[in-house]
Amino acid sequence: TGLMVPIGEFVLQRAVEDAVRWRQAGGTLVPIAFNVSAVQLQRSNLAENISRLTRQHGLEPSLLQVELTEGAVFERRDARNPDASQDAVASLRELGVRIAIDDFGVGYSSLSYLKRWRVDALKIDRSFVRDLVTDLSDLAIVSAIIAMARHLHIEVVAEGIEGWQQLEKLRQLGCGFAQGYLFARPAPAQDCALYLSGQPLDLTQTLPALRVLRA
Repeated sequence: TGLMVPIGEFVLQRAVEDAVRWRQAGGTLVPIAFNVSAVQLQRSNLAENISRLTRQHGLEPSLLQVELTEGAVFERRDARNPDASQDAVASLRELGVRIAIDDFGVGYSSLSYLKRWRVDALKIDRSFVRDLVTDLSDLAIVSAIIAMARHLHIEVVAEGIEGWQQLEKLRQLGCGFAQGYLFARPAPAQDCALYLSGQPLDLTQTLPALRVLRA
């Protein structure tokens, strides 16, 4: 629909404004990730908008991370300009914005783009992580992704972590980053300030399932 670009621009502006508020509140900022659709990447001036907003608010572009899905970007090319996505990513990288491939492993079947595109992170899809401890096929796939990314000097983020066994296995495999309900559930922006304040978090209160895992 015609709402894809306006919604994407609203999310971008809100991310920048939230980051500034967290910084003013004394929080230690980390890169803020937001998803970008193929339409927004290919048909909007994304790099220009980010440059304008970060200058306006005094925020480093390196504190923003654009997340792209393989299917949305690589399988839905603009026939009028087949290189639009690659050009847009190059502009974002030149600006200092981080690039991550979301849901890695379930979309585009070719890995050749990893040679052409400069990306900062691969986010392993939760479908491979869910049964990592019990399914040898998932274990082999995750191990291969981590090894490949290590040789390409790309960070790896495992998605959908819900148990300590998953986390420990990923640590053993050399995965440096993880996200999932084990750590936190989706929350309003105002609640995120606690995570950036450096104060200890009581995970047993926010995640009751941890009591079972620890027993």
